[in-house]
Amino acid sequence: MSSFLNNLFFIQPKNKPILERLRKYMFYKDVSGQTIPLAQPCDVSLSSVPEHVREIITQNIAQDDSNQLGSIDESEPILENTIREPEPEPETEPIQTCTPTQQDTLFWCIYIANHGYAEYLQITRNYGVKELEIKKQVADHIQKNPTKMKQVNTKITKIMIQEILSELLTSQKETSLLCLYGLVVFYTMNVILVDPTERFMLEFISDTSAESPTFVLYKDTYGKYKINTQPLTLDQISELRTKMTSLENYTKPLKAVSQYKLSELEDLAKKIGIYNETKKYKKNGLYEELAAACMWR
Repeated sequence: MSSFLNNLFFIQPKNKPILERLRKYMFYKDVSGQTIPLAQPCDVSLSSVPEHVREIITQNIAQDDSNQLGSIDESEPILENTIREPEPEPETEPIQTCTPTQQDTLFWCIYIANHGYAEYLQITRNYGVKELEIKKQVADHIQKNPTKMKQVNTKITKIMIQEILSELLTSQKETSLLCLYGLVVFYTMNVILVDPTERFMLEFISDTSAESPTFVLYKDTYGKYKINTQPLTLDQISELRTKMTSLENYTKPLKAVSQYKLSELEDLAKKIGIYNETKKYKKNGLYEELAAACMWR
């Protein structure tokens, strides 16, 4: 045993040329610190290595190969290095609905619809002065174009026009629904008001013979309005008309009783949820119940 170890760790005189023979396969540094490359390719063979050293090298190589093969688990997935591109930042969605902070929420909703929410925010003070300025422009427009008030979707008399002008030229706490017709004519827009129960709606059309952008305003139980800042599509308008009951106007919600059949009144009563299956209705009686239930509040 000792003789074997001596032969392994201590080079015998007859085996000293081994290092010289293996030198051309070695890396080494010269005194200048530069790395000397490998010699030209040659036949890497163990034939020139003494037999007892060759056996040891062969055994070690075989053992290393078996250890490496045994450590591979084919069932484990191969992990690949992937470079992930940075995810784009989500775009900021525009504000869809907003409620003005001023008392006259109806007027400022109309202002936001036409001038934009950003411009509304820029008015940091003197809201009252800005409101009077806009209303003065509306009054001047109506006085110069009185016939445009005849193009809305309700009958506007000369007396009603004078009432609109009077309101526009004086300071008011809140804009009336009559004055709203003057605003939609000035801005060439349409407005849909939705009541707090979301069962009824009022339409203010600036010109029944033309298509104009339509905005929806929602009224809460305190009488304040909020606006959807994006104009409605035709499909959205149709959906609102199907879902809700569109009233004739804010003073008289229904057409004359003579323009309805009893079956039509019954269908309307079912739609707004006041129909009683056990009750026998007469046309005039049902009409009066509907008129009271549909009154704009």
